[in-house]
Amino acid sequence: MQTTLTKLVAKHLQQKHLDPDDFIKVLVKCENVHIVTLAENYAARKAEGDYQKAKIILTPWKSLDEDSRHALWKKMLRGKVANAQKFFPGAKTGT
Repeated sequence: MQTTLTKLVAKHLQQKHLDPDDFIKVLVKCENVHIVTLAENYAARKAEGDYQKAKIILTPWKSLDEDSRHALWKKMLRGKVANAQKFFPGAKTGT
């Protein structure tokens, strides 16, 4: 996230085009949590965060079966992201 925002600010400064809306859009996009494998994470970093270029296909949380959501929540989200409870399997907003 820091690299992406730093590049964006540098680009805006270079072009003398300050666009806070553009900054906010990138910030909101970066707030999304994507659970990927180590290999996918490496590919995404090589592709400068472009999942399509890295050939990574994301699966929406709601399309996962409850056992998979629970396993991912327990291993990857619980205690690691601020809104993890929202994605707890069976929660009103996370199912």
